[in-house]
Amino acid sequence: MKKVSNAVLFLAVLCFFTNTASAQESVEASKKAVVAVIQQMFEGMKAGDSAKARKAFHPSASLHTSSMRNGKPQFRIEAIDEFMKAIAAPKPAGTIYDERIVRYDVQIDDGLATVWTPYQFYIGEKFSHCGVNAFHCVRTEDGWKITHITDTRRKEPCVEK
Repeated sequence: MKKVSNAVLFLAVLCFFTNTASAQESVEASKKAVVAVIQQMFEGMKAGDSAKARKAFHPSASLHTSSMRNGKPQFRIEAIDEFMKAIAAPKPAGTIYDERIVRYDVQIDDGLATVWTPYQFYIGEKFSHCGVNAFHCVRTEDGWKITHITDTRRKEPCVEK
């Protein structure tokens, strides 16, 4: 009887650790997929490819910016279509929108992901501003999609790599 009890206990522990490891692998795979869709948006932005950038967004996505101007808080809403026009607009040679992400802090629960990304923004090689992006992403039948971005913008202090 003791051998049966030990075998059952061993199998239960083995199943627990197998399920835990499998769930952890699934979370890590989801985190990589969420980061990939955000990177897709930035790659499209840098390349001036609004079609590539748009594919990263859910159709009902929104963009918000929080900043300070003359010591007063500002809040701005930007339509996705306006953002796509800015990405696709012709730019002088050598001028690209280059948002350099310091790190990705990803949190996931079921089909919702929140990602915090400190960044430094350059136009070509010239520093423009820095801040933090706060992304909300959802899992769809077509993979993870960005539903919302709120960013901050300032000249300093910037988070270092």
